[in-house]
Amino acid sequence: IEAATGMMVSNLSGPLDFFSRMWTIVLDRGERVLTEMRPAQPLPAPAANEFTLANLNVQRFLSTDPQLAVRTQKLSLLVRTVLHLPDILSVEECGDIGVLESVAARINRDAVEAGLADPRYRAFLEEGTDISGIDVGFLVKTARVDVRVVFQEGKDTQYIRPDGRAETLNDRPPLVLRAMVAGRFPVTVVANHLRSLTDIEDPVSGPRIRLKRRMQADYLRLLLQRRAAETPGEPMAALGDFNAFQFASMEGDDPLAVLRGGPPALTLLTDLLPLDQNDSYSFNGAAQTLDHILVNRGLLSALSRIAYAHINAGYPDSLRNVATRPERVSDHDAVMAYFTLTEPAFTAAGVFDVASSLTGAVAPGSLIAVDGAGIRAGQPVTVDGREVSPLVAGQGFAVVRMPEGLAGLARLAIGGSEVELPVQITVPGIVSAQMTLDSVEIHVTGLNGQEPAVTLGGVACEVLSVEPSNPSFAPGVMLVRAALPPAPGPAGADSLLIVTAAGHSSQPVDLGP
Repeated sequence: IEAATGMMVSNLSGPLDFFSRMWTIVLDRGERVLTEMRPAQPLPAPAANEFTLANLNVQRFLSTDPQLAVRTQKLSLLVRTVLHLPDILSVEECGDIGVLESVAARINRDAVEAGLADPRYRAFLEEGTDISGIDVGFLVKTARVDVRVVFQEGKDTQYIRPDGRAETLNDRPPLVLRAMVAGRFPVTVVANHLRSLTDIEDPVSGPRIRLKRRMQADYLRLLLQRRAAETPGEPMAALGDFNAFQFASMEGDDPLAVLRGGPPALTLLTDLLPLDQNDSYSFNGAAQTLDHILVNRGLLSALSRIAYAHINAGYPDSLRNVATRPERVSDHDAVMAYFTLTEPAFTAAGVFDVASSLTGAVAPGSLIAVDGAGIRAGQPVTVDGREVSPLVAGQGFAVVRMPEGLAGLARLAIGGSEVELPVQITVPGIVSAQMTLDSVEIHVTGLNGQEPAVTLGGVACEVLSVEPSNPSFAPGVMLVRAALPPAPGPAGADSLLIVTAAGHSSQPVDLGP
């Protein structure tokens, strides 16, 4: 019986059997009556102000496949007519970069022949260590997406099995893509393919498999945490075939819970859909969801919708060789998320410490300047959900004092935009300084009630007074007066001014000759 999900089959009779967790009708003789097999339904086309991230496990798409030409044609049809040429498509189980480049070339050629603008897809893939030769990669629509960098993580990482032996952790290592969409939306995308569930319940192999899956999830979580610290606030997504359900499948095996535990805080977009819309795989007739997209807050704020394209898992194998239909090019369905290309009020690149000019970091009690075209006077400013009154707020600019008690990553939100910024220890910062005949006057932030020490050219200066600065400076800035040293310091260092408090020193300021 060649039936697809949704078809009605009648005139079925025979004994009902149960084996290997499956109910089976052992059919009597007779003609079966089937309703028509409906073609796969395309996903909604993205709006002009949206961009899309999609994922598809292409099921052993290898150069040795005798049906590779047919499957390449089917995949091109799927990408063009069902997914509407997604901006970034991550793929799993692709054989090598040559195969993926052939797919990109076929999609580009077919799109132009169909009267569409050339998407200029470009393939990216790095070889892993999987013994079957399958890898993760990206197809990027470079007509709209500017690729900044693509790199692989964790290929040589090992873990210790329960029996004490070392083994490769990431057979299909995560692949990281940093890009700019439509010239104004930065995004980091990480493609993944975690270890499968095969033999996970085996009493001998099961403990090793569960440990490996958990440690793969831990590795990915730390990778995302590191990326968040290196590019704070940048929208980020982790997508792929996680071989994991959105709920715990058994004790000791819940990779998605590890990832959602953060930091950074990640939202599993699968949970936003009704259960009857989010399946991506069929195992012995049981619908499952193994393919997911997780996003951080920076990307979640731009989310329009998410959808699964039911094009493979629910269709019969007989369609694999039909080049004119997109269905059953794989055994997994595709998932695609749509995001609005809104202009952010500000990004992490526009955040810096007033005193040190250190971008992308904040310190408790420090003054932070925020530069962004979308910032307006009167907009609410919050830090970790706490409302903060800006010291200055105007057209495209604001100055905010960070509250005390910050740790880890601080969420700074202004005018509908939100970024996560790493919290640094509070250090003194020299706002301005000038020398008189016998002293130096220094406007300093970050003292927080600590007694400062001053050196000029490496020589300690006597601190004469510490008092609040005059009203021309923001609150919290202190005026420190220190006597000039009696003798010059080492050669080449006689003009460098440094303020130290509680063991932390400011950036040196060169006062000139």
